[in-house]
Amino acid sequence: MLQTTNNLKPAVAKMYGYKLIEARTRDLIYGIGLETRVLPRNHSKQIVYSMYDPLVPDKTPLGDMGATPKGQLLNKVDLVTPVQWYGTFIPMNEQVVLTNEDPVLNIASEKLGVFAQETDDIIIRDVLASVASFQDCVYGTNGDKPTNITAADIAKTYTTLRSADGKRISSGKTGTNKYGTSPIGDSYFALCHTDLINDLRMIPNYVQKIQYSNQDGILNSEDGYVHNTRFFVSSQGSIDTAKSVNDNTVYNIITIAKDCAIRVKLEGNAEFLYNPPIDPLRQNFTCAVKWVQAARILNESYMVRSRATLLVS
Repeated sequence: MLQTTNNLKPAVAKMYGYKLIEARTRDLIYGIGLETRVLPRNHSKQIVYSMYDPLVPDKTPLGDMGATPKGQLLNKVDLVTPVQWYGTFIPMNEQVVLTNEDPVLNIASEKLGVFAQETDDIIIRDVLASVASFQDCVYGTNGDKPTNITAADIAKTYTTLRSADGKRISSGKTGTNKYGTSPIGDSYFALCHTDLINDLRMIPNYVQKIQYSNQDGILNSEDGYVHNTRFFVSSQGSIDTAKSVNDNTVYNIITIAKDCAIRVKLEGNAEFLYNPPIDPLRQNFTCAVKWVQAARILNESYMVRSRATLLVS
């Protein structure tokens, strides 16, 4: 009798492709434009930022009598930011590694790294979105409240940040002699959900990133520019479900200026961990990821949380 795969089945009865299908990974946008500070090990579990209030301008002349004007005192405000520990692990049996065709440990370490990066971004997102004040979009035409985002709403946000003396994060990109390109000016960064892409691209004079006169320093998550504002989008952008007047999803567009917030890390404390088996037969082990971080708003006047609904769904 001839030995065939009918009477001696192979270990894998299906043909494997050469390459694993790439898993979904999200764009990370909420750390963009934020300063990162590293807290030294064995120093403290919190970082303190000190801010001094500005002196009040006084246009009263000193005169010619040598009079001493009323002085002013410095006022310091301390912002204390404690760091927090985060992490997760994957429990695994040795038979998974010994019999599986895939490089399971390599895949696990990669997925743990993606988990850490996406969680880090969500933590920063929620801190930025917690700013108390917000600015509803009101110039749209979808009949909801807030309305869809428009050029007038973006211009209002830009004016709000300029009036608060917020510094732009990126410098402009000057024009070049290339057909269909456009220069862009010094910009604030707007961080929002990918669902807003269609509405943004319907705004007059919106420049998609492919049309920038200079492509240096452009991230994958960047979509475009209008009114001195560069827009970065992610599928895990900040949203509030069923919060509009018409029970539609409200999208938080967080526009930031320089020094509005910081992210804090602990020196050398982001690591991948392999924990060997400790059971009697040494069958079960874990691989894990652990890190330390914090995010803190430094100056709420240097950021605007705009709220919008969709025109194009």
